[in-house]
Amino acid sequence: MSERSGFYPSNKELGIINEYKGYEFGNVYKHIISNGVFATQQGTPSDYLQVVASTGLAVNVLPGAGIFANQWYENDANITFNIDGENSYNRIDLIVIEANKSPNVLKTYAKVIKGAPAAVPTAPTIVNNDLVSQYPLAKITITAGVATITQSAIQDLRGTAPTLWITSLIQQVDTSTLFAQFNDGFNAWFQSVKDTLAT
Repeated sequence: MSERSGFYPSNKELGIINEYKGYEFGNVYKHIISNGVFATQQGTPSDYLQVVASTGLAVNVLPGAGIFANQWYENDANITFNIDGENSYNRIDLIVIEANKSPNVLKTYAKVIKGAPAAVPTAPTIVNNDLVSQYPLAKITITAGVATITQSAIQDLRGTAPTLWITSLIQQVDTSTLFAQFNDGFNAWFQSVKDTLAT
């Protein structure tokens, strides 16, 4: 893997040409803030990007914001999705935020991933590769023959991996290696003091 850094201007006189892809600017977030849904000032859980029942087979994604695949995303109004009904078997759909870096897409947006109807339905598999990353917001169970999706049919997936809550810039710090170094230093000092006291 080659070294990458930024962001520097180009210097044509010295033959230095620095070119950056748009999504590389999102790498700034990578080591500062985790991916997920921002919690509101009211705390967690909040209604940011919550999926709620609307009328009939429609659901709404409420306003909110987050960081997905190191790209910022915000939605300032309800997004309505009309969910397809089922006649014979039950089905499970996912509402996700998709960050798509494919050259013909290049955006982050909410979408429905339709599951397969079955006697024992399972949720569709989310995609997570170099170009497409999907973050589930909710799982919806569509019962055969129903004309209305109720809130009880919607399972909130915010706050679960990979769609975690963002509550601070750095949520956790692993200090085990730091304290291991302190411990080694203390043991060396204590041994020297013990030898001195023994004499």
